[in-house]
Amino acid sequence: QSLESLGADINKTLKGDSSLETKPGVVSEKLPELTLTMSDEDITKLTEKWEKTWKESPKKAEWEKQIEENENYWLGKQFDQPQADKSRAMVDNIIFESLETYLPQATRRNPEPIVTLDASEESDPIKEKYVQKVKLRLSDLADKNKLRLKLKKGARFWAIYLLAPAKFGWDLDKNIPIVRIIRPKKIILDPEATIDEDGYNGEYIGEYRKLPASKILAIMGGDDVEGGEVSEGKKAIKELIKDDT
Repeated sequence: QSLESLGADINKTLKGDSSLETKPGVVSEKLPELTLTMSDEDITKLTEKWEKTWKESPKKAEWEKQIEENENYWLGKQFDQPQADKSRAMVDNIIFESLETYLPQATRRNPEPIVTLDASEESDPIKEKYVQKVKLRLSDLADKNKLRLKLKKGARFWAIYLLAPAKFGWDLDKNIPIVRIIRPKKIILDPEATIDEDGYNGEYIGEYRKLPASKILAIMGGDDVEGGEVSEGKKAIKELIKDDT
């Protein structure tokens, strides 16, 4: 596989045409669409196992208890109980004020894109102009993605829920890269995972999502059949929505 990767055309100029390096756009063949060799049934069993492991994990229970307390403090409900906790001082809660004062400072401007030429490259006005063009384009994409608002949401989630998952993808309608900040309570994590300088290193990570049945069937291939029969996954979905059609 390593030899095949080194010989691939991905991220390489084609046929020795170095001019492609200074042209915007795709510089090699596009990667094929993701395909899975596992059956729908095997994928379902695996994801159910991951979800069950996360739901029954003591670490999840401990995390949820902590973030619920954080959220109550942020909302000013830390003493919203029949009897106040005598071990805590009855003082004004300034956590909301402190956090909401910090967020504008943390997101006062979009991160500046860094695009530079290789140190070994000789100074070339054409290449420098291209670098500036790429930087401006990245800044434009940050505005289209409303990056400052999303960073603000991520910083708030990080402060309250101790996690701020960001999901990167591609907007097929606008044909631009996009990013979404996911509410931490909607994700499934590996209880044995750790987070270090390289980020999350768990075996898996998932997200609870809702999609119309029509979109799910379209993703699964519509009415395609395998072995002369519709797959079990499609059968189950159609059975659930038969009364709604």
